[in-house]
Amino acid sequence: MALRALTRALGSLSLTPPAAAALGPGLLPAAQVTSSTLLQLPSSSVLIPCRPVLTSVALNANVVSWKSRTKYTITPVKMRKSGGRNHTGRIQVHGIGGGHKQRYRMIDFLRFRPELETKPGPFEEKVIMVRYDPCRSADIALVAGGSRKRWIVATENMQAGDIILNSDHIGRMAVAAREGDAHPLGALPVGTLINNVESEPGRGAQYIRAAGTCGVLLRKVNGTAIIQLPSKRQMQ
Repeated sequence: MALRALTRALGSLSLTPPAAAALGPGLLPAAQVTSSTLLQLPSSSVLIPCRPVLTSVALNANVVSWKSRTKYTITPVKMRKSGGRNHTGRIQVHGIGGGHKQRYRMIDFLRFRPELETKPGPFEEKVIMVRYDPCRSADIALVAGGSRKRWIVATENMQAGDIILNSDHIGRMAVAAREGDAHPLGALPVGTLINNVESEPGRGAQYIRAAGTCGVLLRKVNGTAIIQLPSKRQMQ
């Protein structure tokens, strides 16, 4: 009888410290990120590792993309490689990473862009240099005219020192265009090899921009031009 009473008395005892017992079960303090890397619970001797939380907002706080630039510049712009990771830092596409550092050169795909202080009409530009661009298959050329410089997509035989013409005039007679010149499709003779074609006037080149590709001006019908793309598809 005495042994059974002693066992019941020992079972009713609580081993919880007074501080934790005052809070009651389920009311322990919430975990907080501190400067310490280990957090020790008062009721146990088990050490739980903790680390500070780094969100995607902190990762992208000081990153400025070259796509957000609004002012044109001929200076190469730095590019940040993603390594196949999305905005949260997790790998989205495997097999991407490493490689040589690249800089982006802003290409002006709208050839006929006269300066504000010049009179409207055709204008000429001089090719300063032709170089390799790591961001595209075709070479690019630095041209200068008036008080500005800009990068354009170079043609196959374009060299430094060439004079190229940019025009938006459509005359009664077809023009004898040289390689590298920019003219409306209505001003070119049928059978001309073309590249950097716009879908709408003033929108900039959208078709036939890769290296080694060219289209053909097939015919002109009722004020519209029909061309053949490198894929043999015809577009009006």
